[in-house]
Amino acid sequence: MVRVLALFDTRYWDFTAKHFHEKLVAEHGYGRSYTWVCLTLQARGRMGPAPRRGGAHRRKRPRRALPGMMVHQSLPLRRRGTARTMNGYPAAGWT
Repeated sequence: MVRVLALFDTRYWDFTAKHFHEKLVAEHGYGRSYTWVCLTLQARGRMGPAPRRGGAHRRKRPRRALPGMMVHQSLPLRRRGTARTMNGYPAAGWT
């Protein structure tokens, strides 16, 4: 592990974790996994975790109104929540 960290600090400091792992395997004959290399570099403060992405395919958008769906409308402000009424309707009921 010390040799891996020394190689990253001296020769491969500007490489990403993926490219650094490829160089370790191809040129230096290391057999450790990519996950081990990433976790080691992160644990020793050489590299941070990847940033979270909120791509366009993950974003929610409002549903389109389909035939038969109820349309929700707000009530007029002058009648909402007064002492005689509740949400625009008489307090005693619908009559």
